[in-house]
Amino acid sequence: MNDVIELRELRCSAVVGVLAEERERAQPLVFDLELVRPFEEAALNDDIAETTNYADVLSLTCRTATEGRYLLLETLAYRVAYEVLALDEEIASVTVSVRKVRPRWWRTSPRSACAAPSFALVHRAYLSLVRTSVIGASTSRRHRHRG
Repeated sequence: MNDVIELRELRCSAVVGVLAEERERAQPLVFDLELVRPFEEAALNDDIAETTNYADVLSLTCRTATEGRYLLLETLAYRVAYEVLALDEEIASVTVSVRKVRPRWWRTSPRSACAAPSFALVHRAYLSLVRTSVIGASTSRRHRHRG
């Protein structure tokens, strides 16, 4: 049986974007991750060795984001998902959502004359990777763009 571990609101800064302003310095990002894997034994025995260590996943996510300089949020989401699957063979699938909190393009676009959005989500990439025994990983993608 597989269970779901949800890790929400992981915050770090990284270089992501196509515009020159976005390439100059890191900007704040927020990640949400869902890991599908069994953790009943860990829960019953209170044993971290029987589950995926959250600290390792969070560190891996931030390291993947900060060590790269990505043009697309979709690329960043894919790389994080791929690395998380490689971290622990018990993870059957992972879903990664990443969003820019205050995208730089908002301040430089014609929209900047409008009031700032009352929500944090302006540009978000959402990706799921599923481990398969035949090819290693297959992708199921759903992209959401708002602005």
